[in-house]
Amino acid sequence: MYRFLKAALPFGLLALFLGHLADPGALLATRDVPIFHLPLRTALKQVVEFGAPVWNPMIHGGQPILSNPNYAAFYPPTWLLLLIPVHYSIGLIILLHAGIGFAGARRFARHLGCAEGPALMAGIGFAFGGATLATTSLLTTFCGLAWMPWILYGCDRWFAEAGRALNLRLAALPSAAFAAQILAGEPVIVLTTGLAAVSLALTAETHRAHKTARLVAISAVAVLLASAQLIPTYARLEGSARAEGLDRDETLEWSAHPRRVIELLWPRAWGDPMRIDEDLYFGWSVHDRQFPYLYSLYPGQLTVLLAFAALARWKIRHRLAWLAMIGGGLFLGAGAYNPLLLWLGRTTSVLSQIRYPEKLLLLSTVALVFAAALGWQRLLDARTEGDVPLEDFPVALAATLTGINMLLLIVLWKRPDVGEWFARTNSVLPLDAETQRHAATFLREELVTALIVSTASIVIFALHRWRSVPRLVLVPLTLALLVGDLYWYNRGLTPTVPAVDVMRPPAPLTTAGGDGERI
Repeated sequence: MYRFLKAALPFGLLALFLGHLADPGALLATRDVPIFHLPLRTALKQVVEFGAPVWNPMIHGGQPILSNPNYAAFYPPTWLLLLIPVHYSIGLIILLHAGIGFAGARRFARHLGCAEGPALMAGIGFAFGGATLATTSLLTTFCGLAWMPWILYGCDRWFAEAGRALNLRLAALPSAAFAAQILAGEPVIVLTTGLAAVSLALTAETHRAHKTARLVAISAVAVLLASAQLIPTYARLEGSARAEGLDRDETLEWSAHPRRVIELLWPRAWGDPMRIDEDLYFGWSVHDRQFPYLYSLYPGQLTVLLAFAALARWKIRHRLAWLAMIGGGLFLGAGAYNPLLLWLGRTTSVLSQIRYPEKLLLLSTVALVFAAALGWQRLLDARTEGDVPLEDFPVALAATLTGINMLLLIVLWKRPDVGEWFARTNSVLPLDAETQRHAATFLREELVTALIVSTASIVIFALHRWRSVPRLVLVPLTLALLVGDLYWYNRGLTPTVPAVDVMRPPAPLTTAGGDGERI
């Protein structure tokens, strides 16, 4: 029975968070999917029906297909569109890659020394965290991100092997996963994964020369496997404006303001970007393009609290690597808000190719997930060892957060004008009195939710100190709190619309007189 539940859990989580995408009549309706990826993949399918997918005559006066990674023509999951309707293939691809990401994060956590419970925490936090689900609207980014845990797992497993020999058997997994990530079509995710792999290499105990050789070997095999995409893309890039580097405005737009760090604990501090039509988003001034590139960064309160405890006080595996990844993601993601990065962007050719620095925050959110899983494992070990001082630290963190939530809630309850002022200050749009009152009510409700979750976190951490509570009860309760928290905040990140509304050709235009004559 236990094995059955263990095997069924990933499918249950996929159904809970993304099951609506399995509906053949639905289409994910966020940002790039309906207006960019759907047209490209529809054109790809139509062109394939007439022969080799070389040229798309239906967009921008015609454009080459195979050299454009946005088509992901060489990426095997894309070929689903040849068997089923294009819009349905997109939903299934998202479900498939969420499963790939979950399994990879879970396996990597097990490799790092986590028991099944913390490993599941890593899988849940990675696959269903706010930052990951926010990238579903950026399809190639989401697909590439799903391979990241497998690459890190394969690299770290090889780094840990002693000896000078290049064991190609151990290189197979990370090389194949890295090639798949390249073929998925998002270069910034490839860069992000490379930075994460280098961070792990720097903290691995193997000799530096051996680690370097293994990284080079993995990269070389991956490039060879992905050469079908890389060669035509490079040939096209050579004659494009991008070959000379993007201009300053392009490389710095959609930078992450430092204030976005608040969203790691209060994901809707600036309102809900998925509810603009209800006037419940008022963070326009927080973003240089008035709207977030990643709709959410939220990894769950438990994730943040456990990661902070582990990185601040506890000894966990690759602690310096996680700190480097978190710091590096925040540093690079800041873009225009980082004076040093402004200088580097003018002098470093790699950085001059990056658009939308906010993507690089994914380096930080991924590190938080694995640091939290290792932190929970350390807490469970301390429970077994009877290390009470170590167990007290996360209780204190959760209690502090609860106190802050309570204080903010009291302020907004007693002085609703403070909430109105906050919404008005962070919006570049004029807000009428009713909208301001609506925003203040929304902020109070969000603080009530945050208070409930932080109070539940106190209870969970306190139960870790209570030896009479068996682990068989403790682990499911902890995971249930994380799943409930993430579902509450992230369930709206993947809205759908009836596919027929998008796929149906528009009705013919008529004259203003309404006589039915087509124009």
